[in-house]
Amino acid sequence: DRSVQRKRERTTIMKDILQLARYYENVGITKIIYKCNLNYISAKKLLEDMIERDLIEMVESESSRKNYKITDNGENLLKKILSLRELGGDY
Repeated sequence: DRSVQRKRERTTIMKDILQLARYYENVGITKIIYKCNLNYISAKKLLEDMIERDLIEMVESESSRKNYKITDNGENLLKKILSLRELGGDY
């Protein structure tokens, strides 16, 4: 089913973004686009959705650039996704 596959891909992308935000502490949209193989519009929509769900938060750097950082809720979700992968899930 195509909708199930699309949701799985979205979960994988969200996991990748959360991992980037955790690793870099503050990650910019350009790095997210490059590392997750997204276009700007897709990345922006996904980031807005993740902000609404309190998985990441936007922080402004000294140069007024917008960066993204993982929240406690994002950290908890990432741990759950990674533990599912260890059990053999395809996320």
